[in-house]
Amino acid sequence: IQFDVNSDAIKPESGAVLKEMATTLQENPTVNIKIIGHTDSDGDANANLILSKKRALAVKNALINFCGISAARMETDGKGAEAAGLSFVLAGQL
Repeated sequence: IQFDVNSDAIKPESGAVLKEMATTLQENPTVNIKIIGHTDSDGDANANLILSKKRALAVKNALINFCGISAARMETDGKGAEAAGLSFVLAGQL
């Protein structure tokens, strides 16, 4: 998932990845996930931690609003610059 710099706005080119995530969830209705957001290491560590949590929440909201995935099946967290990217963890039958 790609975001604008210093923002939780998901870039349009991330649509295919979101659709793939949604398809996986729709095909596996008993699977729950944890979405973990990350940032780069530029700037203040606390600000990056907050931004990473906002990014994870933005992905969750996109899956809810545009793909119809139940909010109850997803939890979010953020790790700041601890690791690059966005984690999509299958949590099994929770």
